[in-house]
Formats: sequence, C-alpha cells, structure tokens
Amino acid sequence: STDSTVRVWDYSAGVELKVWKHPEEFRCLALKRATGHIVAGTDQHHIVSFPLSEVAASQRANREAETAELEAAEATAAEALGSAEVGGEQGRLDAGPENGRGLEEIGAVGGGKG
Repeated sequence: STDSTVRVWDYSAGVELKVWKHPEEFRCLALKRATGHIVAGTDQHHIVSFPLSEVAASQRANREAETAELEAAEATAAEALGSAEVGGEQGRLDAGPENGRGLEEIGAVGGGKG
C-alpha cells in the first residue's frame, strides 16, 4: 500500500490481525504458500518477505486461550450450580401434590392466595 504497510485482516470478523511497516511504499504482493510468507514488492524494486505463519500461530494461540477461558467459566458455573442448596430453608418452594399444595395456592403462579 502507499502508506508503507502490509496489513492482514480477518474479513469475516472485520478485525485487523497484523500490520507490518516498511520505509518504502508497496506496489504488489503475493502469498508464498510453501513457506507461509507474504512477499511484497516496493517502488524501489525491493522484495520484502513477511511471515504470515506468525499471524496464524498467534491466532491459534488466541483461540486456544479463549477456549480455555470459556471452559474454565463453564466449569465454575457448573460448580456453582452444583453446590447451590436446592430445597433448603432459603428459597424453598413447598408445592406439588406430595404436600397437598399447588403453585396457585402458594402464590407462585398468577394471582394466587399466598
């Protein structure tokens, strides 16, 4: 580009992943798949190589970290739900046919008698 940068974007997410700067303006670029490099040509007839594999490795590491954080959050939430006291003195809902009271009788549904 004419601002002397090569930029790597994740178009689906609309996020710029990497910017490489160089003192010369770039006029063309190509992807060298065999090595995972972006090769750019300058106005002054120089060829510059940038390691796209570095960006891919960084993205993989970010995804793995996000996955680990999500799994940790899910485990914490599951642990909190598992340790919550259901049917204890606090928040106890004595309803149902086993104790002879329906939800309407205790005011849990609609405008019951409470």
